[in-house]
Amino acid sequence: MFILDTRSVIFIAAVLALGCSAILLAMRRGFPASIGGVKEWSTGTVLIFIATMLLNGREHIPQWASLVLAHALLNYGLALHYAGLRHFYGLPYPRRFVLVVAAASVIVPGGIVVFEPDYTLRILGIIPFHIAIFLACFSRVAKDPAPSLASGFLSAIYLLAAFTGFVRILLVLMQEDKTSGLFDTNPVQRSYVTAFALAILLSTLGFLLLASDKLQALWRRIATIDPVCGAQTRGAILEQLERELERSRRHGHEVTILLMDLDHFKSVNDRFGHLVGDRTLADFALRCQDQLRNSDLLGRFGGEEFLAVLPETGGAEALQVAERVRATVATHDIMSGIPTYTVSIGVATARSGQTTEALLNEADQALYRAKAAGRNRVESGCVSLEESVPAAS
Repeated sequence: MFILDTRSVIFIAAVLALGCSAILLAMRRGFPASIGGVKEWSTGTVLIFIATMLLNGREHIPQWASLVLAHALLNYGLALHYAGLRHFYGLPYPRRFVLVVAAASVIVPGGIVVFEPDYTLRILGIIPFHIAIFLACFSRVAKDPAPSLASGFLSAIYLLAAFTGFVRILLVLMQEDKTSGLFDTNPVQRSYVTAFALAILLSTLGFLLLASDKLQALWRRIATIDPVCGAQTRGAILEQLERELERSRRHGHEVTILLMDLDHFKSVNDRFGHLVGDRTLADFALRCQDQLRNSDLLGRFGGEEFLAVLPETGGAEALQVAERVRATVATHDIMSGIPTYTVSIGVATARSGQTTEALLNEADQALYRAKAAGRNRVESGCVSLEESVPAAS
């Protein structure tokens, strides 16, 4: 049976991890600034690669380089992986943690070289650094606010790597580990070095998956969320409407839509400029969302028009919602920095077998009547506002 020696395992895993790092750096050019940590992670992987080259050249270079410098670079590279994860999740750079790891990674191996070159003592002095960093990385990834397959994979790698380190220390303390050097061929040494090398490689792949997932999420958000007001885009809200209509056909639920248009919005842009106009659109979206339920959907239909989809809602209830939206807009505080504006709303409730186009056309006709009647009104083709909202309101 062909088995790679320890030196080959270290070299191959380091080269593969370096290749992943190069891919990350190449992808970084296309990443938006919101995806952080790539630089730290790539730099850390390069340092780990240099450390492995120093370790592999132990017979040909001074001990201070093959042991002290190699382990310092190795641990510093791992600490940069942790820093990269924190940056990725929007947390500050762990400067103190990195500096402590870097300093201790020089002092501890250096002291071992001078005072006690025994290899088992090196294990007890160096592996705890690896465990601490692996557990710190695990803790950070395990707190991912949006858990995914990539974050689960990465946290599992770090937990297994830390566990492997604990087992190795336990074997040394129980005097079951008879390893005499880095390139010893006994099963314990070969297994630990292989596990460590794979942890570096697989964690780099895991970070690459994390970055790719976040990039995809950003593209999905760009495709579905209007950047001006934060409501859904026209395509996204129409897709949601189609889905709700299909659900209503299956279960017999009512679906009502509100087609809303800001009155005389062109004059807002003309008088105050497009920046204020954009702030007005965002203000309306926020005020409208405050009057909707969590299950209701809001999208920017085009220009200053908005579409709200109200699942499991009849016409009378929807008219009351529409009136609340109209009232909160008409009475907003001008001190907020948003000019006075009003909204006209057309309401339409889906009938059995009605298409999306027909429903939107019915709401559009109701909106046209609200505009023709003087604006700042709510109109519906099926239920009058006077029938659904008490006169006092």
